[in-house]
Amino acid sequence: MKIKKTWLILLILLAIGAFLRFYNYENRISLGWESARDYFVSDVGWGEKQLPLTGPWASIAPLTIGPWYWYFLILSRFFIPSLYAPWIALGLASLSIVLIMYRIGVLLIDKRLGLILAFLAALSPNLLHNSLFLTNPSLIVFLSSLCILVFLEIFIKNRGWLWGVLLGWLVGFTLLTHYQGGGLLTLVLLLLFLRKKKVVIFLSSLLGLFIAALPMLIFELNNHWFNTRGVLDFVLYRQYQLWTSMRWLKFIFELFPDTWAGLTGGPPWFGLVLMFGSGLILFLRLIRKKLPFPLFLLGISFLIQVIVVRYWRGERYLGWIQFFSPYLFIFTGLMIYDLLIQRVKKQHFYLAFGLIFFLWAGLISNSLKARVEEEDVNTKKIREEIGQLGEIVGEEKFSFYYCGDSDGNEYNRNSYLLMLFLEKAHADDGYKIGLANDYCQLPFIDKKKEELHLIGALLDFSQASEAGILKNNWKQETAQPVYDRYAKWWYEEKP
Repeated sequence: MKIKKTWLILLILLAIGAFLRFYNYENRISLGWESARDYFVSDVGWGEKQLPLTGPWASIAPLTIGPWYWYFLILSRFFIPSLYAPWIALGLASLSIVLIMYRIGVLLIDKRLGLILAFLAALSPNLLHNSLFLTNPSLIVFLSSLCILVFLEIFIKNRGWLWGVLLGWLVGFTLLTHYQGGGLLTLVLLLLFLRKKKVVIFLSSLLGLFIAALPMLIFELNNHWFNTRGVLDFVLYRQYQLWTSMRWLKFIFELFPDTWAGLTGGPPWFGLVLMFGSGLILFLRLIRKKLPFPLFLLGISFLIQVIVVRYWRGERYLGWIQFFSPYLFIFTGLMIYDLLIQRVKKQHFYLAFGLIFFLWAGLISNSLKARVEEEDVNTKKIREEIGQLGEIVGEEKFSFYYCGDSDGNEYNRNSYLLMLFLEKAHADDGYKIGLANDYCQLPFIDKKKEELHLIGALLDFSQASEAGILKNNWKQETAQPVYDRYAKWWYEEKP
């Protein structure tokens, strides 16, 4: 196999993956409350050169995750000179999984498996979805793929102790980005199966875990072990209030096929075929003693996490089990390799690969089309309203106010504020507009609400004084208060 052809195919896969992720990007990204929260944390964090000590709140208990995800978004501003830098960074992380999976395939067997894993990652509708939403689970597939890659580099290429530090740090990064990453701690434990330098590399991985935990540790030491108490609260009490029914039959025949289908983009029955087909191939390789030892260890890691998820007393859906994605890519790619590629002569590989690629793309074409063409309705609506707003009032910059008596429209107001930033239409001293809300009385302007209406839910406060607006508990919203609410909440609450 010529290297040039391999790299040409890989570049084509990257080009296809980039198109699927970035086509019509501005209308596909989400302006939901998590996106707005994370955008303003990255904006203020970069502008003030601040790194928070803790991250977003977890949904399972009164505790937060670590800040590494926010560090990723803040530092993206340094490398990407665009207002859309956080989304672009997620898109590039999603795209880089193509290269990561290629390298994993090369390490496990050869470049042919690498190309198969690369095209699975390039076309995955779930990875397209992750590149559009600023939310911490969106980074999990990228991080868990990196963890597995470094794990394989250590086992197959006999890497040194620095790679152990890197693995530990990446596992800690993943765990503290979303607690679903806890299952990847199995990779650290499996280092004890190394034939050489296992103690040194295992201890170095613990050092990496400690480095990843440092920001959270500093937060804990300054806040009476707030998150530690939250974990104990969940383990001892709250988990028993979150239990959901999940029989093994439902778990095997519904959750995992749906997860497999969601990852690959095929219909539910296709996920069932991939699951059982991959399991059969792994079993046959095992009994024939053709299963590489590192892949066997990955299988052990996978099975442990499957059992943990089965007995998890909370919700189970694709967003919460994203860490399974690289395992499923590997198992699916191995099935394609053994059933089809291995039976083809090497000189016919590229023809067979092209045929498989187009058959696969055709099978999941509906999923790909839906992901690429689907525009975020809320994003498009708010962008149009902000665009028309300047035409209506003849101004280019706006200051934004909301009713402080109701937090019910917090998510909506942050979406409007975010769009003002993205359209470069926000200024603290700009033309005053408010987001309609019935909880606060209107500023005294001697006009009715209908007369103040501009477009959509936006009202004209330009004739009101600042004191008149604030008197009725309207508040000006800017990036800094959003940052303070989510990144500095503990300054005031002192937990």
